[in-house]
Amino acid sequence: MGTNTIGRQTWTLTVIRSTPGEGEVPEEEKFDWGRNTYELLDDERPPKFLPSGLVHLLVRYGIISEAMETGFVVEISSRARPLREWVCFERMAIGNRDSRPGPKVGHYAVSGGTESFEMIEVFHAEELPQKVWVRAIELDLQRLGWLIDSGLMKRREKVQATLDEWCIIENVGWGANVQAHERDRIILPGPPGIEMGFF
Repeated sequence: MGTNTIGRQTWTLTVIRSTPGEGEVPEEEKFDWGRNTYELLDDERPPKFLPSGLVHLLVRYGIISEAMETGFVVEISSRARPLREWVCFERMAIGNRDSRPGPKVGHYAVSGGTESFEMIEVFHAEELPQKVWVRAIELDLQRLGWLIDSGLMKRREKVQATLDEWCIIENVGWGANVQAHERDRIILPGPPGIEMGFF
């Protein structure tokens, strides 16, 4: 990750598939995520589902197979980038997640579409930008080597199956029109405010 003196930044988020399987539907799988190796190895951070904005990027860049096998890297920039290589997301709303003071969360949607994600301020380092340019790329050899060496791949193989992988439990009682459970989705980090590397 890097920054420059103007405050226009580019930063990354590494996303690793956390569950084994043959599935090729990214919306149905959980992923570990982190800005660096420490965050990826943090057992306090449970795997989450991808927001529709990240799934949109995997489709656009044709890397669903690679993402489902190992993972991918999300590059984010607050500086305008060429639209043939990057996708522009615009901030639709901003606020706190609950009534307590804390970091602000922005809801971003792809320009001219409905695919979206949330982004959170990081240590109040910098206000969330009005627009961000985002792209998804395959894991580079350094990250892939680290992933194999870290043991995360072996940890994936030992994940216990849950009931919702085999059937859908419908809510037929009071509030039946509400989903049985909301899926926790990855929230992208906002500008880091300082230069930060993956290793």
